Amino acid sequence: MVLRITLAFVFVSAIITLLGFALALWIPWCTVGENGCKMGASEWAYWVGAVGTIIAVAVAIALAAYQNSVHEKREARAEAVALHGLLLGIRAELLVSFNMVEKRVGEHIENIAPGEIFHIDFPISERVLPVYHAMLPSFYLIKDHSLRVQIIHTCAVANSLVTTFRANNAILAEFVAVRSIARKSESQVDIAIAQEKFEQLVAYATGLKDIYAEAKSEILKLLAVLPSK
Repeated sequence: MVLRITLAFVFVSAIITLLGFALALWIPWCTVGENGCKMGASEWAYWVGAVGTIIAVAVAIALAAYQNSVHEKREARAEAVALHGLLLGIRAELLVSFNMVEKRVGEHIENIAPGEIFHIDFPISERVLPVYHAMLPSFYLIKDHSLRVQIIHTCAVANSLVTTFRANNAILAEFVAVRSIARKSESQVDIAIAQEKFEQLVAYATGLKDIYAEAKSEILKLLAVLPSK
């Protein structure tokens, strides 16, 4: 497209210049100024060349401006497509991950009563929100500062939930082990260790319930503003 426009501009400039030279040959000499001096063919050629140069410069400026406009529009479209893909990726990851958590343990977490523990060993992958972390270098595409902050905050809360799950899993495994030892040994020391682990689990259960509620709220709010398709 740009090449066609360039050739058209060059063609028009050449036609104007050639017409000027043709007119110089066929139009009768004209009188200019008060002294009645006349322009010859060389003078005509000079002025036609000057006009042609001006036209060529104007065409070059217009073409450069047009090419710059086309380039900016192309870049804007590319950034818009990349941004849309970025937001879709974040939405899909949060939606799939949280739906999995909610379906498997959501009801159990919400029903934790004071003094109870979260007794489910919930599997946690080593890499948390891999799509989100992979897309962090492209966050400059998100021009809306409040949206960018909302995404980062929501993913941070989700990461805190995962960290709490992981810690609860570890303490739960330790509690099961020390409780088994305490039941066999009936040692006061072992019983005290088991009780200490239980109290840690109670504290983590309370924190897990609070973080789960916060993560659910933040994720649902973010999903509501992210594009779905």
